Amino acid sequence: MHVCQSRASAFLLPCFIVTLLALVEWEPAWAWIDPLTPQERQGHRIYHRGGSGTGRDITARLADSSIALPASTIHCTNCHGSRGQGTDEGGLRVPSLTWSSLTSAHTSALTGTHRAPYDDSSLARAILEGRDASGHLLHTGMPRFQMSTEHLASLIAYVKQLGGESDMDAGVNPTSLALGTALPLTGPLSEIGQDVQTTLHAYMDHINQQGGIYGRKLDLVVEDSQGSPQGTVAATRRLIETHQVFALVGSFEPTGSATTNQLIAQEGIPALGPLSISPHVMTPPHTSIFYVLPGFEEQARALVNFLVSHTRELVAEQPLRIGLVFSASELDADALAGARAQAIQHNVQIVVEQRGESQQNATRTLVETLMAHRCNAVFYFGSKAELHILASEMDQKAYAPVMLSLLGMVDPLGLQLPRRISERMFFATSSRLPSTIDFGVLEPLVQTGKVRHVGFVSLAYTAASMLVEALKRSGRHITRSELIQSLEHFHEYQTGTAPPLTFSPTKRVGAHETFILGLSQDGTQPIPLSQQRMPRGQP
Repeated sequence: MHVCQSRASAFLLPCFIVTLLALVEWEPAWAWIDPLTPQERQGHRIYHRGGSGTGRDITARLADSSIALPASTIHCTNCHGSRGQGTDEGGLRVPSLTWSSLTSAHTSALTGTHRAPYDDSSLARAILEGRDASGHLLHTGMPRFQMSTEHLASLIAYVKQLGGESDMDAGVNPTSLALGTALPLTGPLSEIGQDVQTTLHAYMDHINQQGGIYGRKLDLVVEDSQGSPQGTVAATRRLIETHQVFALVGSFEPTGSATTNQLIAQEGIPALGPLSISPHVMTPPHTSIFYVLPGFEEQARALVNFLVSHTRELVAEQPLRIGLVFSASELDADALAGARAQAIQHNVQIVVEQRGESQQNATRTLVETLMAHRCNAVFYFGSKAELHILASEMDQKAYAPVMLSLLGMVDPLGLQLPRRISERMFFATSSRLPSTIDFGVLEPLVQTGKVRHVGFVSLAYTAASMLVEALKRSGRHITRSELIQSLEHFHEYQTGTAPPLTFSPTKRVGAHETFILGLSQDGTQPIPLSQQRMPRGQP
């Protein structure tokens, strides 16, 4: 996240920070042995993903169309099912593709047409030309594919295993499930990575001691991402290509992770609960990536809603006149976009938009500009250090507008804002306060006394809990697509460490709640508004 150390720690509410005892020694994850041959594995990818992964395109067209489409848009599993069992599509019964069904003579219940058993040659003709084993034209809904001889042979080789004991996604075998996470184990964010690693190991150790999931042990593979975008891409690629993990859980997502997310989406790897301060969700979203908490844009929208709904209590001089102070950070740009959009929704006037500066003279000029435009509410999206300079300059000029910011950007601990500013400062956060978090099975491993990162630990716990619940719902014959479908049916799922989670085929951020906090009397601790008397008007 182009996350510097201070910005990362601001997310963590360090005043409540705890440590996880790393008293248990975990064995390294077992190496996963692929039950399919390399040729069959390539065919598996073509059947389930539509692409070969080699860069050579596979295309498809419907019988009544001359337009060639990428096979990834109409791949086999859409109609024939993840295990070749066949499906009902719009009232049309799509036949089974298991090898035992294909190699048996068959009479269509729909048309009464009889076909001979398939062999390799006639199946190839069906895939390429849309004709069955007896030479009859197949239904117009059956695509005609164009692919290389190598890819065709791979697909046929896999169809012979489809739905059988060897037909498993990467990372799956009868006794274990290989999972992966990319974490900053070295570099400036290593403390975060080490805490998350401990959390994930402890949670999965607990599940394994209970017998695993449907008799499968959860094996976690951890790769060091160093906390950088480039390191995250490399670590994720190793997890997918070298370790061939089934899914990613609780990976650390820095700013600038578009390349990593494209890799995850391209491979169809389920990625549960990436640890992101402000996730960037594409439109439409990547289907395999599931975030826990909304980002800075949504939090900034909630701040505007809060301000508008409490204007009479907070602002003596009407109407609202908003100033936006921000930095050049990508994360701050998210918040800025949210604040602008929501101000337009409420028809609230933004009279000043200006980038904050760390130099005293520039800050003095900024404050004078805000005062000259009679800004009675200022949204601040920037660093903790620059906020301190801005607040000090405001205090010297006896200027105390309503101040609004995001807890994930500015950590109040040690900030020591002037009293007249801290009394009128509010924060938005999508994270639960640590005092409200229930760590469940990890509680015996949690003790106070050493600085650790409870914010990221709670997200990691949530990601692991999501994974286990989705695996249970998916059943013994687990596939990546079935895991994704299980997650899409989460509704108000409670983990104890995050707000209730709800996903759908179009919703990839589970929580939607945003909490508004004030500051304690000494100005150093974020507290719920219910514990703070709302200041009235402008002093």
